[in-house]
Formats: sequence, structure tokens, C-alpha cells
Amino acid sequence: MAVLLYLIFSPMARGLALSAMVFRLIQTVVIVASLMSLLTGWLLLTRADVLADAPALALVFFDLHAHGYDLGLVFFGINSLIMGLLVWRSGLFARMFGAGLAMAGLVYLCGSGLRFFAPELASAFAPAYALTILTETAFCLRLLLQRSTDHEDFRLRKNAV
Repeated sequence: MAVLLYLIFSPMARGLALSAMVFRLIQTVVIVASLMSLLTGWLLLTRADVLADAPALALVFFDLHAHGYDLGLVFFGINSLIMGLLVWRSGLFARMFGAGLAMAGLVYLCGSGLRFFAPELASAFAPAYALTILTETAFCLRLLLQRSTDHEDFRLRKNAV
């Protein structure tokens, strides 16, 4: 990613990029750990003949997985805020991508906060996740479809620093 190459030349940006990476790794660990709850629920259902209340217990583990996933999205939201700032300041992309990534981070943080503190409002907030899909897809397409002249612009910026 061109942003990461550009970040090498700014000490503050390097620290922010490192922070973003750490938050993304924490998100990954939390979500992977919550997968154990999903597996446990599935194992309970496949052995429902042994336990009388296995379906009810499996639902508890499925709900635990959903909460673990939303906890992981808190860290992903922080990562998205930082990445939005880095993209905004990089000058390599239109600032709307940075603003969009930061707004997506706010959506993740608000959605997870509602899941934990006001679960009755979480379903009403769900359409806001369309913003995250739109923003992340647009940024991904921008990265995939960037022209080779963008690399020349990067080399000029690198030489100027």
C-alpha cells in the first residue's frame, strides 16, 4: 500500500501506523478467541442427545461469540480512525477516503457501544454499517485501480522529504 511507504518518512506517522497495526492485531486476537464460543455452541448442538438443555446453552455460546465479535470491532474502529487520519494527511489520496475511513471507525465504535450498553437500539443503528461497506469498498477499489503515475508521484514526494 502506497500509504505505508509514504509513512516511513514521517516519525509521527510511523507511530500512528504502528498503533493502527497493534489495534488491528488486537482485533484479530479477540475475534479469533470468540470463535471458540461459536465452536462450543456447535459442539453442544451436535451432541444435544447427551444434554437436555443443550440448545439453550448453545444459544448462550452463540451470543457470547456475537459479543466477542463486537468487542473486536471496538479495536477495529480505533484502527479505522487512525487509518483515516493517516490517509487524510498522506496527500496520496483524496481526503474523502480519509474522512470516510474515520467515519467508518465511528460507526464501528458506536455500533459496538450500542451492543454493550443499549442493545435495544443496536438493530435501529444497523443500517449505518452501509457507510462502512461503501467507504471500505471505495478505498479498496482505489488501491486496486490506481494508475502507475501515482507511483511516480510517490517517488517525487519521497525525494522531496
